[in-house]
Amino acid sequence: MLDKVVLKKTGQIGYFVKESRVGEILIRIPRSDGWPFPDYVIVKRKDIKRYREDDLKDVPLAPF
Repeated sequence: MLDKVVLKKTGQIGYFVKESRVGEILIRIPRSDGWPFPDYVIVKRKDIKRYREDDLKDVPLAPF
């Protein structure tokens, strides 16, 4: 199963939590605004793609 995924619609990176019997997938998305609790979204399998390191080659390194 996919572990780290990218939401096609928003480009957000999330983590697979579980899949329902009807094929909906629960994804946990870490917050970037300092709030300690993640967001959760439910998507269809067609709305996500597997995360690859090459997908983030244009993102600069963190300042810390």
